Amino acid sequence: MARDCFHKRRGFRGRAVLRVVTDTVPRSTGEVDARPHVVIVGAGFGGLAAAEGLGGAPVRVTLVDRNNFHTFHPLLYQVATSGLASADIAYPVRGIVGRHPNLEFRQATVIGADLATRRLHLQGEEHDVDDITFDHLVVAAGAVTNTFGIPGVAQHGFPLYNLVDANRLRNHVLERFEAADSRPALVDEGALTFVVVGGGPTGVEVAGALTELIHTVLRRDYKQLDVDAARVLLVEMNDHLLAPFKPASRDHALETLCERGVEVRTGSQVARVRADCVELVGGEVIPAHTLVWAAGVQANPVAVALGLPTGRAGRVEVEAD
Repeated sequence: MARDCFHKRRGFRGRAVLRVVTDTVPRSTGEVDARPHVVIVGAGFGGLAAAEGLGGAPVRVTLVDRNNFHTFHPLLYQVATSGLASADIAYPVRGIVGRHPNLEFRQATVIGADLATRRLHLQGEEHDVDDITFDHLVVAAGAVTNTFGIPGVAQHGFPLYNLVDANRLRNHVLERFEAADSRPALVDEGALTFVVVGGGPTGVEVAGALTELIHTVLRRDYKQLDVDAARVLLVEMNDHLLAPFKPASRDHALETLCERGVEVRTGSQVARVRADCVELVGGEVIPAHTLVWAAGVQANPVAVALGLPTGRAGRVEVEAD
């Protein structure tokens, strides 16, 4: 019998599941739908790729996600900095799965599973949802923010991993400008200081876009406010930004950020976050009302809810293929 549970990260194409399912389970020969039922948890890049890879195969596929839309994560920073509207990066899942007659969608949150009976326990946001049974389960639930246990990050930081995060950050930035416009003394207290932690692609993009928003749009909107007093700091624990990239790309990113006025702090780590300041390892305290946390993610804890053994960063161990 084929494996009962699969877990694939971003970039998963679904062909491995198609091969396992079609090679190991007999096809239906009667009127009852005896096709094997594949349930996919997560409508992100991996889940959708798996679903579309199984489109048209002799299987029945149910895609489960708590949202009925797919978010294009690479552009979340544009929503957070008012460059795009939420609708510009959200795509209806039903419209995607509707291309294949053997695919269907169920909007629900996975709260557990009984792997022995192959039953998935679901919960709706405002309504009851029936459990569903499966022959094969694909776990592609994505990731969640990893705070690494740093005090105050969970309470005061602004992650950026979904549309709720992006809209919350955008509204907070605008609220800080409104507050400073009404009470200029707040500028010295950190109201217009924005600390972005994490020198990967997300952190670099947020820092650059935030600086552009401040000096091109908000400068025009807040004529009585000293917008030049606003600061954007990018904090990275490594000695360079964009660690996986080539040196030329790193240097170009650093040069561009500095030209835009971003204060880049490499070789720096956050020790503690409070509502009105960020404390770095070494003792430096930066008055700031905003900390954007782009320092890393970990696997979605749904794997734990499913009773699956997990490894580093909560990931489920998979086979080589």
